[in-house]
Amino acid sequence: MNNANLHLLFNTRYFSDKELDFSLILSDRKSEKYKVYFEKKNEAILSRSFNISVDGSFIKNLFENLQFDNSKSFCLKILNPGLLIGAGYSHEIKYKGEIKLGFSFDYTSGLPYIPGSSIKGVLRSIFPDWSNQRKIRLTDKALKIKENQTFFLLNFIHGIKDKNSGSDPLNQKYISAIENEIFNGIVNDNKLSIYQRDVFFDAMLENTKNTEILDKETITPHFKKGIPLQDVILKEPDPITFIKVRPGISFRFGFYVHDNTAADSSLLSPSLKLKLFMHVLTTIGIGAKTNVGFGQLSE
Repeated sequence: MNNANLHLLFNTRYFSDKELDFSLILSDRKSEKYKVYFEKKNEAILSRSFNISVDGSFIKNLFENLQFDNSKSFCLKILNPGLLIGAGYSHEIKYKGEIKLGFSFDYTSGLPYIPGSSIKGVLRSIFPDWSNQRKIRLTDKALKIKENQTFFLLNFIHGIKDKNSGSDPLNQKYISAIENEIFNGIVNDNKLSIYQRDVFFDAMLENTKNTEILDKETITPHFKKGIPLQDVILKEPDPITFIKVRPGISFRFGFYVHDNTAADSSLLSPSLKLKLFMHVLTTIGIGAKTNVGFGQLSE
């Protein structure tokens, strides 16, 4: 069990044991009959240590030395209180002691990972998507957010300090061109082939040597959306238990970035793209509950 695949333990076997009587669970969700059962399941997952021996960094070599000239990567460390990934996956039967939120474990290795699609989504979220302005009428607040995003990008790429630069149509067009090339594979209205488009790899664990990297966290929401305050203020809160990656653990983020500056000189070079990606990730974080501090990263 100590070496069992965590994806298997967490997503398949967690609720599948024969000793679970679901008729009892459904009839009395406040019962503590299976408290010890879930404690053992949780301990088997949380106590699992990982030993990824990286002589010269296996993951780094995988990204950079396997005949991929444009493959680049960087390593980022998780800050306190930790990283929560995969919380959107369903993982509860509303019973005491269970881990209630999902988590991202790689199907094959069982290792925690950050999906490339999530990384791409976070990076794209900082771009203003000015093309939508033509389709919908923006409120003043939405317009200001897009202008601030444009300024954020201009400030990093060219060191522009003028906060009003985001409202300049030329600057908006410039940022849109970069956004289209990186995320849509479009340069000068021409669709790039899949061999010319940037690729966002899954982020994998960096060096860990017999290290426990997972921990348990509990939040206790006292209010529920749609329920009047007077109906919940004196009720017992319902704790939500979930898994997180511990602070201090590092992930390697990898990208297959292309140089399309020959087609449009205003686009970013591969090295500048990589610096921008790192700047965005260390600025806004990644994963769930970033608004309360989770998912913050540093070099």
